[in-house]
Amino acid sequence: MRQKRTFDEYLNEGNRLFNIGMYSRALRNFFYALDMRNDDVRPYIGIAESYRAKGMYFDAKRILDEARVKFGINPSIEAAKEFLKRCK
Repeated sequence: MRQKRTFDEYLNEGNRLFNIGMYSRALRNFFYALDMRNDDVRPYIGIAESYRAKGMYFDAKRILDEARVKFGINPSIEAAKEFLKRCK
């Protein structure tokens, strides 16, 4: 059973794990953060970046497209989409 944390704790832990290359564990934390608050773009970006780092480009694009529908044109989403295009 997982320990209950705050949105910010999950987001920070996801970023920390991403930065040390633990992408699957980072994904889990970003998804927990997204479950808590889907009105913030940061978990979507973290999920997309983790998928990209794992070579899961289709999934990264899918989550960014989902975020774009939800948030409209957003500089963070557009930057992540552009970076994803260059990585393929």
